[in-house]
Amino acid sequence: MLTSRGGTDAYVARYSSDGLFKQVAQFGGLDNDAGSALTRTATGDVIVGGEFSGTATFGNGGSPLLLISAGESDFFLAQLAPSLGVQWAVRGGGSGAEYLSHNSLLIEPGGTLVVAGMFSGTADLDGGPGSALVVSQGGTDVFLARFGVAGQYVGSGRRFGGAGSDGVQGLMVDGENNFYLSGWFSESVDFDPGAGVILKTALGTSGAADAYLLSVTPAGDLRWVNTLGAVVGGDANVSVGSGMGPTSDGALWAVGRFFGRADLDPGTEAVFAQSLGDADQFVVRVERATGALRRD
Repeated sequence: MLTSRGGTDAYVARYSSDGLFKQVAQFGGLDNDAGSALTRTATGDVIVGGEFSGTATFGNGGSPLLLISAGESDFFLAQLAPSLGVQWAVRGGGSGAEYLSHNSLLIEPGGTLVVAGMFSGTADLDGGPGSALVVSQGGTDVFLARFGVAGQYVGSGRRFGGAGSDGVQGLMVDGENNFYLSGWFSESVDFDPGAGVILKTALGTSGAADAYLLSVTPAGDLRWVNTLGAVVGGDANVSVGSGMGPTSDGALWAVGRFFGRADLDPGTEAVFAQSLGDADQFVVRVERATGALRRD
């Protein structure tokens, strides 16, 4: 049995192949903490990510690790042995709120850990002695960052966002270490994380959001970005790209949700679909190289 150390705690549990409980690891403190992403290394270690507030303890006994958030909430990454003993834990963030998204934690073929999440205000993605500052342009922006096998920040910190609230829910890497992200954005956003400007404006208004699909190079430079959305209003109408995966013919599947009469062609042409009620789901197939809709 587990007892939270305060509000909500995060945990990772291990079960046998026939469903029998084996071990559990707990993370948390007096405030609300949560785990949101999980992956496994080639050697069987477990990487877990999430968010915490205040002071959080990582581990159940022995030599637990303590992390202290810099503000409202920070994101964390922790590595656990197959027995779920905590090997290391690191944090990143600033005075605002930082989160890791579901489906937004992966390991590159070379072993580097890649994470995507949301932040507000000014956040330091490097929780160690260095500094990797990103500054949001409004409500929440999106970040993409890499960490080494010991949890150290190794660069490629990138951000994009605008004056509204923007987020990420999907992250994928291909065999050439190109990254693909999907999520939502509102108002107008510069999706180029570098010196250039690639401006996209959501069709939704008054807090409504459109979905985006984008790809960046291994260095974090923008390859392409495309958007999907509808002319609707209200902050309850948030169209989202929630995940991506490879197809057998070298393209990409992208899934998400939409409201109203939405253009589901992320390119310059239009393919309209009408939701039957509140929100409906979409599945589209797009080219990896350009993000253009596949029609075959």
